[in-house]
Amino acid sequence: MTKFKAEYRRALEVNMRENNFWLSYLNGKFRNSEDPTSILTTDKRLEQVTEASVKPLPTNSSATPTISRRRWFPRNKRLRSYKKAPR
Repeated sequence: MTKFKAEYRRALEVNMRENNFWLSYLNGKFRNSEDPTSILTTDKRLEQVTEASVKPLPTNSSATPTISRRRWFPRNKRLRSYKKAPR
């Protein structure tokens, strides 16, 4: 957990030096009507994260939602306009 926290802090420090980070951060906060000063309490909130607080969900099948994957393929014009030949 300490490795995760250190990596998170380092990534945040690096990102905070970039204008694109601030543009995206402030845009998202205002779009969602959230407090933009919440970034000032990131360290405090990060210290509250423990292994117990991020425990995985139980593996019980009734507790986990069913996820379906769908793949969309382009329609083949040849197949769509295909008609059976008369016999």
